[in-house]
Amino acid sequence: MLDNVRVLTWQQDRREFIGPMEKEQLMLTFLFLMLGIVTVFIIFVVFYMIIGHKTRDLGLIKSLGMPASRVAAIFLGFAAIVGLIGTAIGMTAGCLFLWKINAMENWLYDHYGWRVWDRAIYAIDQIPNAIEWPVLVCVAAAAVAACLLGASVPSIQAARQSPVRALQVSQI
Repeated sequence: MLDNVRVLTWQQDRREFIGPMEKEQLMLTFLFLMLGIVTVFIIFVVFYMIIGHKTRDLGLIKSLGMPASRVAAIFLGFAAIVGLIGTAIGMTAGCLFLWKINAMENWLYDHYGWRVWDRAIYAIDQIPNAIEWPVLVCVAAAAVAACLLGASVPSIQAARQSPVRALQVSQI
């Protein structure tokens, strides 16, 4: 009688559903990692261009005696402000979107008969929309850190720039 009895955990019993979701989670993690790398590169390019346009100004303030560390701090402070403002806007928009996602999906279904999440696969009646505050804080900190990382190399290059070379007539 006990030959046909199997003892399984809930994870083993639902492996055909959990496996694809774990793969989706891994792919999303990889996607966001690549997005983060691209973001750092874009910030690098933007700050490199900003500093390139401020060559004469940098030469002037450095010739007046501003230390290199202060020049770097100015650009890193600017990067931090940009990162904080962008993070605040992104967090606000993301939270609003998350709070309204079920209403938006219901509207899409009512008007077009289209569901974002297939209820048969995910076995959910609503899209999960709870905000995980520790995760949100980590993402916000990573966004500001990415902005600072992307701006660090151009800021250091600006700080090391020679005032004589920056003020040359051929550079203007």
